[in-house]
Amino acid sequence: MEYVHFINNDSITVLDTSNGEQVKFFSNDDRYNQALNLISEDDYDAVFKLDVKVAVKSFFEMTDDSFDTRVTIKDGVGYIKLCGYSERIELQPEIINRIIKMQSQGFDCRPMINFLSNLYDNPRKSAIDELYLFIEACELPITEDGHFIAYKIVRDDYKDIYSGTIDNSVGAIPFMPRALVDDDRNKTCSSGLHFCSRSYLRYYGSGGSRCMLVKVNPANVVSIPSDYDNAKGRAWTYEVIGEVKGEWRTWLPNKDYTDSAVVYTSKDDGGPGWAGLDSVKPTVPPADYPKPKMTLSEIEKIVEDSSFEYVSSTSQWYNYASSYYVGRKIVKTELGCQYIDLDTYQNSFL
Repeated sequence: MEYVHFINNDSITVLDTSNGEQVKFFSNDDRYNQALNLISEDDYDAVFKLDVKVAVKSFFEMTDDSFDTRVTIKDGVGYIKLCGYSERIELQPEIINRIIKMQSQGFDCRPMINFLSNLYDNPRKSAIDELYLFIEACELPITEDGHFIAYKIVRDDYKDIYSGTIDNSVGAIPFMPRALVDDDRNKTCSSGLHFCSRSYLRYYGSGGSRCMLVKVNPANVVSIPSDYDNAKGRAWTYEVIGEVKGEWRTWLPNKDYTDSAVVYTSKDDGGPGWAGLDSVKPTVPPADYPKPKMTLSEIEKIVEDSSFEYVSSTSQWYNYASSYYVGRKIVKTELGCQYIDLDTYQNSFL
């Protein structure tokens, strides 16, 4: 490729003479000085990538028909193409800003493709539109599977501030009927499972002493209340995946726990785990593993045996020894974890 550039006090223009494409940056744009430096290094490819339309196009070059959701560029405008539908959805500025950040940090497009796919799985258009407002107000990362991270303040015992009944310890997946979550964003304090961005932390309930990290699927968001600059939201379910340790009230309202555009919540997906914390994923038992009935006396004997560890649970989801269980009693042995269904006295390997 052959490039020529034109520089004056007001702008920089770089022309690719092989195809006639050009980019231009004005002096009041932060990219003006970046372009100057790159031109001095003869790195014209990098200059072109400073341009938003070029950056977006190059970011999604790897997408093909194997993706359910695709992003295409036409006449310098990005469009989302959902699988099975002919309509195109214009790429919003909030997403473009995230794309630029992801690209600058070396991430590929997969997490964003997954995020857009999840976003448009949300059954309510109003929730999708409101989520764009939350994305604009929030710098927290997305995950490899297309969810986003948010904050949740809870009591010292990990129960929610308002009712004191919902467990929000790491590994919990609280939920409620979606229809019972208030979808009116003008009702700023109403029913739902709450989450927030950094800017709302200083206003969050005073009864909370712990700050949890929750992983929210955009498909499960019901509303983004209109107050506090769209910095909080209501969902019908999420996964609690980490806790911000230390004196978080002194620094977290001013700086997020990470600057990364993407976090990998599973080691299986090529990441280091959740910001130093192992992710919570179920271990599926072998299909042919026997599930014998157990008598109450046999259960009591297991519990009394000092080589076993006995852990009780409630109807919420919890994590224990990297295994999920629902309404079960957990028994941990040297051979692995087992759960015992107290209704049927049936046990199963986890």
